[in-house]
Amino acid sequence: MKKIYIGLLAAGLLTMAACSNDEFESVQVDDGVKTLSSFTATLADNADTRVAIVNDNSQLSKNFAWQEFDDVGVHSDLIIEPEWYHMTQSDGYSATFEGNIVSGHDFYVVKADNGYEIDPEHPNLIHYYSYANEASYDANNYWVGVPLVGKLEYNNFALKATMGFVHIAIGGMNTIWSVDMMGNRNEHLGGQGTIDISAQDPEFVLDGVWDSDESEIVKSAWWSYEEQQDMTEGKTKDIYFALPVMTLESGFTITISGYDTSGEYVQFVKRTTNPLQIQARRVYNYTLVDVSAELEEQRQAREALEAKEKEMLLVMYNQMSGLEDLSQVEYPESWDLNNPLESWAGVWVDDEGYITELEINYTPNPMYGTIPSTIAEFPRLRRLSLQNLGLTGYIPSEIGSLSMLEDLTLLNNRLKGSIPEEFVNLTNLQYLDLSWNCMDFELSDELNAWLQGLDWYDLDGQRMENNSSAESYVIIPGQW
Repeated sequence: MKKIYIGLLAAGLLTMAACSNDEFESVQVDDGVKTLSSFTATLADNADTRVAIVNDNSQLSKNFAWQEFDDVGVHSDLIIEPEWYHMTQSDGYSATFEGNIVSGHDFYVVKADNGYEIDPEHPNLIHYYSYANEASYDANNYWVGVPLVGKLEYNNFALKATMGFVHIAIGGMNTIWSVDMMGNRNEHLGGQGTIDISAQDPEFVLDGVWDSDESEIVKSAWWSYEEQQDMTEGKTKDIYFALPVMTLESGFTITISGYDTSGEYVQFVKRTTNPLQIQARRVYNYTLVDVSAELEEQRQAREALEAKEKEMLLVMYNQMSGLEDLSQVEYPESWDLNNPLESWAGVWVDDEGYITELEINYTPNPMYGTIPSTIAEFPRLRRLSLQNLGLTGYIPSEIGSLSMLEDLTLLNNRLKGSIPEEFVNLTNLQYLDLSWNCMDFELSDELNAWLQGLDWYDLDGQRMENNSSAESYVIIPGQW
């Protein structure tokens, strides 16, 4: 069976103590130089330094045990290449390690499953690479390592964990195939970092320098077909993501893939937007994610949202038509309440069902109405295109509250007035086209400065109001 090494928790210290001078085998020589060839490692009573997931109750293992192949690297201020010390005996609670003699004034111990490099100028610093596909999970009571480091002081090695953990409990699934975690700002959750072993509270911190092909921004726990995790009979599964010391400014998102309790394959997304500051030796616990229950809630919420958005679109369309007799309004053919919203022409929605793009550029009949202020009730709108329609009136100031808007096109209508002052709040807007209207564009200094920050805008070619009227304005129907 494949052994997976992950994990490491903690609130305590792993204390590696010399039981006697014989076991420590340290000899004083000239200039204070000592030599080291063996030591015994023991665990402090209050320490939980590794994480294990136990099959029967999915709880943290409280019984630390050295494992057969637990080796540690030892170096000093004089010997900057790690000397590997091998465990020679163990009773589970304590273990004896032996290796070639290392001499020096200051000694350092590193327990790391991945390779590391010692800084030749500063032997107290090591450079470690945390792979982004490592998550602290194990279904068979195995471990995955997080760097433990310690400096010899008073004949004791006190090793400490250098990373923090995000703990997520998952239920409402029959089978889990994978769990991915991503920062909402695409933060790197793995990569090259540095640890200062001599620090009172050593931490693994990413260096912030990425290779050109560095794209490891996802922390994953995944399993092969043979290893897929059976969670029938209402079981839950605990996932621990080991993370460097960092801040996730906008929280994180997890994606759970597998089969829910109905046997349907799902990719369930759970997001938190609260900032999270990861500190070493801390576990950040999140409440149970009941996938099946939340999926049902999401389905119901999406159905309610879709019904609301359809009604809002029809009301908006009625106002833009300018017709008092709404029975005369001709909607695009696909705008049928029985059709899913994503099939409506000119409408795009995101994974949660929110409208993100709205494009109405041609209509079956001319429009003589105004742009409704209720357009602001589509909070995730990123693109709005209402062109070649003959719309009248002013641009509603409420559009300025669409904080996610990136593209606004209102060209070739009969709009008047100027740009609302509230548009300065559209900090994500990149593209603006108000050409071929009847607007005067008397802009404040603040609006002028805001315009200069856009990637592209066009205010030219505005149509003079006295050269156009509802009776003479010609609309050419297009294809939906």
